[in-house]
Amino acid sequence: MKPQDAKFPNTSFFTNAGRLAALAAGMLLATCMASAAVITTMTVSGGTGFSAETAPDRLIGPGITASGDVTTWTHTNTSWPSDVHWLTVFGSDSWVEFDLGGTYTVGTAHIWNFNTSEADRAARSASTVRLIFSENSTFGDADDSFQDLSLSPGTGLTTYTGEHIALTQVSDVTNIRLEILTNGGNTFAAMSEVRFSAIPEPSSFALVAGMFGLTCVRRRRRG
Repeated sequence: MKPQDAKFPNTSFFTNAGRLAALAAGMLLATCMASAAVITTMTVSGGTGFSAETAPDRLIGPGITASGDVTTWTHTNTSWPSDVHWLTVFGSDSWVEFDLGGTYTVGTAHIWNFNTSEADRAARSASTVRLIFSENSTFGDADDSFQDLSLSPGTGLTTYTGEHIALTQVSDVTNIRLEILTNGGNTFAAMSEVRFSAIPEPSSFALVAGMFGLTCVRRRRRG
């Protein structure tokens, strides 16, 4: 058999309809990846505040300008005192719990540290926090896991976009407890906003892979 007569597998998959199929599968994959979105059902279910205007629920909304990708969200209210920051006595009171409102695989923490223009901003900002992940509303049982994060103080600017920290992925999470382990040395500890993002379930990627593989098989059979 001459070399030019040899039969080779059909390599036209990435032409014409094959390219369109690959593009469609890629767009679907991108959609799944984009669905690693901010959890919007979250509420504060515990913790303490120094006063009513600095209660833990200030961590999930009033001071943030949410537009576009979460990494571009800004904490624009730097006034103090105001009702857009969480302030508590540092120590046994410097913790808060979040009820996610569902079960998620958590992939990213979005934290806007204490962002005011006052002189004590850096001293009151959290320096180290511990995130404790639970599969229920009870902390301290066998299903808990935790990760410690190091943070920089808020900038005191209206353009402050916070810190966005990739976590070791934790699945089946329903509640998260945040504990401020260290701050800048002040009697009080404070933060401005906290969010978490969930990542797509493995079944979403399996669906994309399955569709892409099926398209490939059909194209090869046609070739």
